[in-house]
Amino acid sequence: MVLPEANAAYADQGYWEQRYADESGQTFDWFKSYADVQAVLDAAIGGKDRRLLNLGCGNSALAADLARAGYTAVHNIDYADSVIRDMQARHSDLPALTWETKDIFAITADAAYRERFDVALDKGTIDALVAAASKEDPWNPPQATVDRMYDYMAQIRYLLKIGGRFVHITFAQPHFRRRFCEAPGFGPVTVTELGEGWTYYLYTAERIA
Repeated sequence: MVLPEANAAYADQGYWEQRYADESGQTFDWFKSYADVQAVLDAAIGGKDRRLLNLGCGNSALAADLARAGYTAVHNIDYADSVIRDMQARHSDLPALTWETKDIFAITADAAYRERFDVALDKGTIDALVAAASKEDPWNPPQATVDRMYDYMAQIRYLLKIGGRFVHITFAQPHFRRRFCEAPGFGPVTVTELGEGWTYYLYTAERIA
């Protein structure tokens, strides 16, 4: 594993391209595995026939685990082309999975994504995106970080159908993360604690407009 010299590198595309090239054929899961959170995550998704978008999929086992559990349509995107090509080749036996090299922040420029998905699933992607502000006061994130997260949620709103759900797994506590999920067009944010000891969180928000 290529560890960055500073957490800010987690928000850098070049870091991920190099890391995934070095980790070709390997799997790494941030936070909990699907087996650890299956019951809660399945309930949050709301049905195995729902069309999922896995945001910033990386080389996580999550997509394959979902397919093997019976999910029928999981589209996986990442801006690191090296990992998309690797994962597509490794999971060619799972027809429920599709793969695309795509920048999350380019979604609203793509008409094919408009109201296309029932669920947008983020497992640690926001955590990477806000890493550039890791040395800042978490109670008062810089405006650039706030603006970036509002843009991120605007992309999520664009790709979700009305009634679709944003589902986010993270270690970020509600007083730091909830604000980023409370975005225009979404209903109330619900938070579920995951696990014992070191606590992780599952956030959900439904697109209502």
